[in-house]
Amino acid sequence: MRYLKTLETKGAAPSIPLGGVAEFDGQEFTIIGFMVRSVEFDGVRYFWQEYLLYNPRAGFRWLVESDGHWSYVQTVPPGEVTGDDKKAQFRGKSFKVFQDAVARAEYVQGEFYWKVSVGELVRAVDYVHAPEMLSKEISDNLVAGGRKSASKFDGGEINWSHGVYVPVKEIERKFKVELPSPKGVAPNQPFPHKGVYKYWLMLLLAALVVGAGVLLTGARAKVFEQSYTLQPQAVPSQTPIVAEGANGVVATFTPLPQTSGGENTQVIFSQAFQLKGRENVRINARGNVNNSWLYVEGDLINEETGLVQSFELPIEYYYGVDDGESWSEGGSEQTVYLSALPAGTYTLRLEAQWEKWNQAAPPQLSVRVEQGIPRLLNLLLTLIALSVIPVLIAIRQFNFERRRWADSAFNPYESSGDGGSDE
Repeated sequence: MRYLKTLETKGAAPSIPLGGVAEFDGQEFTIIGFMVRSVEFDGVRYFWQEYLLYNPRAGFRWLVESDGHWSYVQTVPPGEVTGDDKKAQFRGKSFKVFQDAVARAEYVQGEFYWKVSVGELVRAVDYVHAPEMLSKEISDNLVAGGRKSASKFDGGEINWSHGVYVPVKEIERKFKVELPSPKGVAPNQPFPHKGVYKYWLMLLLAALVVGAGVLLTGARAKVFEQSYTLQPQAVPSQTPIVAEGANGVVATFTPLPQTSGGENTQVIFSQAFQLKGRENVRINARGNVNNSWLYVEGDLINEETGLVQSFELPIEYYYGVDDGESWSEGGSEQTVYLSALPAGTYTLRLEAQWEKWNQAAPPQLSVRVEQGIPRLLNLLLTLIALSVIPVLIAIRQFNFERRRWADSAFNPYESSGDGGSDE
């Protein structure tokens, strides 16, 4: 397995000394070999370390360290892997190609199960499915110490290995050593907060079930309903007016009742009714508007405490024909929702204003007050609230994935990638 991340040149000293012992898969393994490998891109060489582990019964395993990130690796039979240069399938999982390059052995220490020498070249192809990685090595024993295109490694021996990401703290605990902190994002490093999505979906499902149940079976109670025939109120001015004319003639007269401009107004007080505590209030108003408007200002007044809750209900409905097409705007009904009020006896004060309609019959206004009305908006707000943190985490994961693939020649976030390296 090859981690082709940008690294500092490490030198020959291993981070974990030869002879170190640690337990993996329930068995103790000993580090018997250490090597440094590298690849070159655009004239820059990148290094990583490999540790050969050995257990007499289990055989050989590898620890691969790149830029402070660690993976536990073991070989797998080639027959278990299928795919091509772009992807690979292994044990029911699909792996995407991450890198395809020529790797060179830079330093060798300890014992290995083959004769390895400095300058040895292999073609290394890495496929990722975090936290796992598949690596294919194609050897060419005829070439050593030189440079060669990855596409030229044909007919060589092919070896596959499977690695799993291991947190650096776990490696430190196993070997009782202190190691450098990881840098950047490793090719097979798992996103640490991916588990949030499972709980998010569970909460969404629960909210939908509960919300649907409340919407379908919620307790709705009508506490007041009344219809009114609106009549304009006269201006309360009956004071006689004295006027003196141009010829000195004095005249006295009493003005007739008047309404204000082109609008009529009427104030209505309803009969008292009871409201329960801790239940929302819905007030619905309907008027027989016809190419006109009816504006209602209202107050819910608690008769015991004097508490006043104000609201507005603008009703308007217009329609016509424009350029041969019919149009309409508004409607004859309006609804307002109020938060729960303290329980008690309430009176409804309504002040209605309307246009002077050119019709014989006076306008009609119907008002209905209900409590305990389930609202779809509340369910939507709940779903949005539950989704805030998962959405932020999804944005963070997107940036995490961009960083993961930033050093890959097969970066899916760049449309200009040519999909491989020729070194």
